[in-house]
Amino acid sequence: MIDYSRLEFDEQTTNNLFDFCLAHRLGLADIDDQSKLRVDEFKFHMTIMYSKVMSPLFREGLQEFTPHILQPETFAMFGPNEDMLVLKLHCDDVLNELFMHYRSVYGHVSDFMPFRPHITMRGNSAGVRERIKTLPLPEFAIRADRLIHKVKTA
Repeated sequence: MIDYSRLEFDEQTTNNLFDFCLAHRLGLADIDDQSKLRVDEFKFHMTIMYSKVMSPLFREGLQEFTPHILQPETFAMFGPNEDMLVLKLHCDDVLNELFMHYRSVYGHVSDFMPFRPHITMRGNSAGVRERIKTLPLPEFAIRADRLIHKVKTA
């Protein structure tokens, strides 16, 4: 079992991220026929904590969270094989304090250290490695407005 917390985005941000992926053929949009793609297939989010060290205090559901604008830094490849395209985000005080909150209040130990805030461009990233340096950063506000807790099975 895993205690998992993530930030989700307002509808405008989610739609903007989806349109950005379509325009630049990123993630699930990196396919020949884009006609059947839906915004909900992308499941944009930003993981705060993913911990196999569980806490009895941790409760599932929507948590209190003040909306926050996230700042994009660059695109990068993450994952054990560096084959997963992500949009790296600036680790500002709000994100760092939120991450540290889970460590201090719940005793969580992140499975992914160091903490590197990012949004995964879900799906196929084939061919993007060659053009990653030419990808523009999004020019719209990336507004997180929900903090979700979930207990997951591994």
